[in-house]
Parts: sequence; C-alpha cells; structure tokens
Amino acid sequence: MKEKYGWAFVLLGVSFAFKLQAVFLLPFFLLVYFVKKKFSVLYFGLVPFTMILLSLPGIFMGRQISEVFTIYFEQTDYYKVMYANYPSFWVLLNDLNLPNYYFDFKNTAIGVTVFVLLILMATWLVKKIKFQERNMVYMAFLLCYTCVLFLPAMHERYGYLYEIFAVMILFLEKKSAPLCISLLLITLSTYGYYLFVDGLNLTFLALANLVTYVGYVILLTGRMEEKGVCQSGR
Repeated sequence: MKEKYGWAFVLLGVSFAFKLQAVFLLPFFLLVYFVKKKFSVLYFGLVPFTMILLSLPGIFMGRQISEVFTIYFEQTDYYKVMYANYPSFWVLLNDLNLPNYYFDFKNTAIGVTVFVLLILMATWLVKKIKFQERNMVYMAFLLCYTCVLFLPAMHERYGYLYEIFAVMILFLEKKSAPLCISLLLITLSTYGYYLFVDGLNLTFLALANLVTYVGYVILLTGRMEEKGVCQSGR
C-alpha cells in the first residue's frame, strides 16, 4: 500500500520460508505488478533469496540449497485427494474423493482456479477499479479465497489466510458481517470435525462455502467500484 515494494517481497519471502500457503498471495502481487508498473520484475527474485537466507542454519548443517524449494514441490503432490477436510468446490461434484478422482481432475481444478482468478482480475480492470488501500485488501482477500476454494488437495487449515482477511474486512465493511459469520462457522465446523471427530456434512458446507464466496465477490466488487476509477501507472 505504501509502495515499499522491496520490503513487500522480502516479507513475502519470509512467509514462504514458513509456509507454502503464502503462494495464495502471489496472484495479488502479480496483479499489482502488471497494473501499477512501478517496480521491476526482478523484485520477485527477492522471494527465493529471502527463503535461502532464512534457511542458512539448515544449509550449514548439510542440507542442499535446492531443498529449500524442492521440499515444497514434493508437498504439492503428497495428498492425492481433491479435498482434505475442506469444503471446496470439488466436494459438490464428487463426495467420494477417491484417488483416481484426483488424478483425473487435478489439472482441471488448477485450470479452473486460474480461469476464475483471471475473470476476477479482468472484471476489476474493465471496471477501472482504483488501487487504493481498502480495495487492495478486498482484492487480496478474494484472490486468496479463490485459490483455496478451487485448487485441489486443500486442507481446512489452508484457509487461515483468507479467514484473517475476512475479520479485517469486517472492520472496513460492516455489511460483510453475515458473510464473515458464515465463513467462520464453516471454519469452526471443519476444525470441530478434526478435533472431536463429530458428524460433518461436507457437501452442505461446500455449498455454504460457495454461496459465501459468491456473496463476497458481489459485495466487495460493488464496494470497490464505488471508490472511483483506477489510477494509471507510470
């Protein structure tokens, strides 16, 4: 927001060093790069540099530098299921979640995710949404939510990033209260199932999750549109 892009990418690298789910923020960084055109593409190189820097203790103890990255690539295909206790969009298409279902539809799910992300971004650009502070929070939230909802092999805990955004947005946009409550109830249900192994209707939660997502898209895009037109980059 303050256009301190170097520090922004360093902090993104810190996030990646701790958790792969920082990747859900990457579409937002790409959007800002292509729209604002105020920093070099080389800034993205600060992300792996920071990851290596924070991994030096492990490297000094004998791990390979390449493992800083390969460990994440291995994790992406570790759980061969379309969803893992998370009420994603794919629950609505098949609630059996068999391994062959994952191999048949994994690439399709990734393609659908990219398509939805591009539709959102294109909509904001066509509407000439202004890249001011509040709108940027809304955009980051919706892009993160899209990734978790539509990507394959998502766990309930992967939603922590957009769940934090939802609470932040509640203070910025009071009309989001019903949607925030719905989102957090869905989250409590999935965590409750993990903690207490109680009954869980994942299909119902997936439908509620999709409705909540669509509600956020309509509400926040409308609110962004009210904030004026996009400022041109350099």
